[in-house]
Amino acid sequence: MDREKNAYQKAVEFIDHIPQFGHGNGVIRSRYALQAMNNPERKMKIIHVAGTNGKGSVCCYLSNMLQANGYSVGLFTSPHLVKVNERIRINGEVVSDKEFEEAFAYVHGLDEKIPDDIGFHLAYFDYMFAIAMHIFERKNVDFVILETGLGGKLDATNAVENPLLTILTSISFDHCALLGNTITEIAGEKAGIIKPHIPVVYIRNNPESAAVIEERARQCEADAIQVEDCQWKILKNSGKCIDFLVHNRYYKSNVFSVSTSAVYQVMNSLTALTALKVLETRGMISQDEKKTAQAVTDTRWEGRMEEVEPDIYVDGAHNPDGIQAFLASVPAVKADRKCHLLFSVVKDKNYDQMIAQLCEKNLFDSYIITQIEGARKLDDQEISSHFRKYTDKPVVAFDNVKEAFSYATAVRDDGVLMCAGSLYLVGLIKEFVQDLQKEDNAKDVLAADREE
Repeated sequence: MDREKNAYQKAVEFIDHIPQFGHGNGVIRSRYALQAMNNPERKMKIIHVAGTNGKGSVCCYLSNMLQANGYSVGLFTSPHLVKVNERIRINGEVVSDKEFEEAFAYVHGLDEKIPDDIGFHLAYFDYMFAIAMHIFERKNVDFVILETGLGGKLDATNAVENPLLTILTSISFDHCALLGNTITEIAGEKAGIIKPHIPVVYIRNNPESAAVIEERARQCEADAIQVEDCQWKILKNSGKCIDFLVHNRYYKSNVFSVSTSAVYQVMNSLTALTALKVLETRGMISQDEKKTAQAVTDTRWEGRMEEVEPDIYVDGAHNPDGIQAFLASVPAVKADRKCHLLFSVVKDKNYDQMIAQLCEKNLFDSYIITQIEGARKLDDQEISSHFRKYTDKPVVAFDNVKEAFSYATAVRDDGVLMCAGSLYLVGLIKEFVQDLQKEDNAKDVLAADREE
């Protein structure tokens, strides 16, 4: 057991020290890896998902819907919040350390055999993608859902040449240094996953991205199915559950429920519902609509308005569009109670705009600021100075996330604590909460032993 654990730890340490970006682009590197693996993707039924926000949620909803209808599903998403295995799931379950380590050993063996004259070795994301594909092949799943890591056209996952379906979620400004400084440029990168004659389901959240997607679909002779705000209406939002009505190309006044306070999950679940209908109408699946509706209700995606402890929520909003969606979800949870925000952000985000948005809505009674360590660290005092430009509410800063979280949980009293601004922050808080829960469980076991 110790040997297996050590092998897993060594695998994770090795991957963590691989450069994020290698020579050339991800498509070329992962295409080489897939060829060395005898092209397992050619035998798989793959659904490929790109976009700025909502990718992971759409993937999760669709995976659960397929599962509910009797299909086995391999799911590849990123980033992870606490543990790297989270990126690879089979039927909703994170792969084990042993499965991960064995797949790593296989991919590492392939990487070591790449001749020096090829000019590259696999980068971080290439490893993760290849590990996932090896596991999915071994498990012989019915469907594979792949979320792009960054962009689309040059992403490692775009080495898959013949998916069943492509999906594009909302597109907005993020990673501009790599993807472009306009919505048109960013959409062009994302729309690079659209393939000839393969249908694409896309969220029409702005005319600029829609024009790019529709033109790419026209060039590829691909059926383009749009999902937009006018296709759904919220019937009830309890702060824990949202009932909504859908009326579009495939659903005629159907009612669904999502078990979350996140209003944006209505659009994400509808995108997955529409994708499922496309698969059904093309004879790729059969479905029981009652089971599908129940899957929508049962789905919960970590880090998206997730209640980690009573009245403590984490949300992975990490760009202006994500912040806007987050803010739309706060009022139903807050109700008439006090609400505090724990916030952090990395330096390559448009943080001034994000902070202005947060303060303008006047939803929070105080702001607790912290910093995330690492190469992209933005000093807590720098973040705080931007908050003080836009609000006269209390702003308290900590250079340590754990101390900030401890303070925030104490100061909220009977109110609500929201934690947002960075997925790194979400991951750290989830880890803290899990550690506390383990400690509490250990104390309960010890107390029970003493009573006996």
